[in-house]
Amino acid sequence: MIPNVADGALYHHERYDGKGYPFGLAGEDIPYCARIIAIADAYDAMTSNRIYRTKLPDLKVVNEFERCSGTQFDPHLAHVFVGMLNEGFYLPPETRREGDNAVNEQWNIVDDNRTLLNRILSEYGSGKNALDSLTGLHNRGYGEKAIEGLLAEGHRGALMITDLDNFKNVNDTYGHLMGDKILKLLAAALSSNVADKDVLCRLGGDEFVAFFTDDVDREMLQERIRHIMDAFAASLVDINFENLTHISAGVALCPSDGKSFSALYSNADKALYFVKKNGKNSCSFYQGTAVGTPNQKPGTDLDHIRHMLEGSMDESRGLFKVPYEEFPNLYNYLSRCVKRKGQMVQTILFTIGSENQDYLDNSVCEDAMSTLEVAAAYSLRMVDVGSRYSSLQYIVILVDTNIENGRMVADRVVNQFYKIYAGSNVTLSYDIQTMVVNA
Repeated sequence: MIPNVADGALYHHERYDGKGYPFGLAGEDIPYCARIIAIADAYDAMTSNRIYRTKLPDLKVVNEFERCSGTQFDPHLAHVFVGMLNEGFYLPPETRREGDNAVNEQWNIVDDNRTLLNRILSEYGSGKNALDSLTGLHNRGYGEKAIEGLLAEGHRGALMITDLDNFKNVNDTYGHLMGDKILKLLAAALSSNVADKDVLCRLGGDEFVAFFTDDVDREMLQERIRHIMDAFAASLVDINFENLTHISAGVALCPSDGKSFSALYSNADKALYFVKKNGKNSCSFYQGTAVGTPNQKPGTDLDHIRHMLEGSMDESRGLFKVPYEEFPNLYNYLSRCVKRKGQMVQTILFTIGSENQDYLDNSVCEDAMSTLEVAAAYSLRMVDVGSRYSSLQYIVILVDTNIENGRMVADRVVNQFYKIYAGSNVTLSYDIQTMVVNA
C-alpha cells in the first residue's frame, strides 16, 4: 500500500556518511524511504523507555538530531524533522515554501500518507475491510463478529469448518507457492457456493469457516457441501493435481448444537475431528453421520500416499544423505535387517582433524566437511547411508558389506578427499565397526 517500504526495512541502518550497515551506502545512494525510516526509528528509540535508561527529554532529542545531521542522518530530512518536532508534528500549509517544489512535494507525500494511514486505521478498526491478504476472504476477527451478530439477531443457521487433508505434505513436497495456490482454489470453491446473506472467512492456515444463514435442512446442506467438494476437486484437475488433497468438513446447527459462535465452532470442530479419524475427504454433522463425496474411487487414499511419497523421493545417485535426526531410525531399521537376514553391515565414523593439533576455525571445518561429503557421495553406493554427526565427524552405514570391503571403501573415501581438498593442515581418519545385534 505504501511504495518502497521494503527498501526502508533493508537500508534504514545505513548512515548518511557511509558508516552504517549492511552495505555501507552513503548519501543519495541510500533510498529516500530508508533515510526517512532511519529518522523515525531513531526518534522511537530515543523517546521510548529502555531497561538501561528512561526516554530522553524533548530538548535532548532535538539536540541529537541536530548533532547527527549530515553524519547519521540526511541533513535536509533531519532539518525537516527538527522543524516538525518544534511544531509538535503539525504541518500547516503556510510552512510550505513558495517555489520550492522539492520541499512542497515532501509535504504532499506526508499528507498523502497521513490520509492513507488514517483510512487504513479507520477501515480495519471498524472491520469493514478485515480481509485475508492471500484469499481475499474476511479474516477470523470479522467472521466471528459477523456470525455473533447474526445469532444475536435471532438467525438460525449452520456453521461449517473445512480444512485440507494432508496439506502439510503438499507444502513440504511442492512448496508454499503451490500451497498458496491451492488455498486460493479452496477459497474460490467456497465463495461460489455461499449466498450474500452467508458469512465466509479464513480462520488461518488451511482452515475456513462458513455460516449458512437460516439454512438448517441437512439434505440441502449436504448438497451444498458436495458442490463445494466437487468444485474444488475440479479445480485441482485443471492444474493437473488431481487427488493431491481433499476437503474435510464438520457442521454444527443452530440452535440444536449451540447458540453462540464458540459453542457452534467447538461442536463443528468435533465433527471435523470425526471425519479426520474416519477416512477424511468427507463431511460429518455434529450428532450425525458422515457424508462421503460421490463417486469416490476405491484405493484413492493409497494412490494419494504413493503419489506423495514418490514426489519426495531422492533421485540423486550415490550415497543417500539424511539429516542426523533421521539417522537413528535408519540405523534401527538396518539392525532389524541384520537380525532378520544375517546381513553384514559396517558403520564408519570419519573424523576431520589438524596435523598440528591446532584449532580449526568454522570456515575451515565447513570447507573440509563439504569436501568430505562430496568424497563420500563419489565413492559410495546408492544403498549406503551418510549423515553429519558433528561439525568434524561424518557417519556412514555400508549395507551388505564385510569388514575388509568396508575398509577398502573407507580408504577410497579418504583418498578421494585428499585429491579434491584445496586446504592444508587438515587430516581425515576413520574408525569402522561391524554392526552386531543381540539375538
